[in-house]
Amino acid sequence: AGTAENRTKLVAAGAVKQLTAIASAADSEKALADQGVNKLIPYRAGQRQEEAASALYTVTVDDQAKQSAMEVGTLKTLISMIANQEIIKIVTKKETTELPAVSVRAKVEAAGALLRCVTEPANRAHVCELGGVAPVIKLLSHEDIQARERAAGVLHQMSMEQALRVPIVEAGGVGALLALCDMKDCSTLAHEEAAGALLYLA
Repeated sequence: AGTAENRTKLVAAGAVKQLTAIASAADSEKALADQGVNKLIPYRAGQRQEEAASALYTVTVDDQAKQSAMEVGTLKTLISMIANQEIIKIVTKKETTELPAVSVRAKVEAAGALLRCVTEPANRAHVCELGGVAPVIKLLSHEDIQARERAAGVLHQMSMEQALRVPIVEAGGVGALLALCDMKDCSTLAHEEAAGALLYLA
């Protein structure tokens, strides 16, 4: 996108809906075989999702993109990506390789896009209604530092809504946030976001 003007044009042209459709189409064993991942086509498993989620992260800076996120299915797709624990197999003559259906980078980008979406207050309750609280809490313990930062940021934003504090607490949010605060291999930003969420949940 590059500039605010370009992002606005992309959103007006329906980019959020199209990018959401790409992000929601996870690679399957058959799809990978058909695309020749192990042949000459330079395609890496999960690449489509990663790029689509990254683009969604970029365009959701735009207020209109945030506002359309619920109606075009973006919130549901982002939550599904974060929650996905499936493993797919790539079988060749030489070996069988197991890979996550949604890569670490895709999850990180999805969490970033979700964080930007929940800066729009109307989206916070939607995320809760779509079952997004538990997957985000689980992401707090992810091996990737940026994933933890963004998950904590999502909970920080959502905890600003009084009606969402009980669901977060009941899903184990307080314990997970405290555990994040106790992590040594964690960023200052993650600790700040976790502390901010705990402030509202206290």
